Amino acid sequence: MLPGSEFQRYIPDSGPASHKPENVKKLIICSGKVSFIM
Repeated sequence: MLPGSEFQRYIPDSGPASHKPENVKKLIICSGKVSFIM
């Protein structure tokens, strides 16, 4: 991370899941190289 930047616990999503959250069946949490590739 660069000076002046900070970690965000939650990054809001404006995709289709945000319009009908009751239809979300799976939540994938990843970090590091895996999230960079995605």
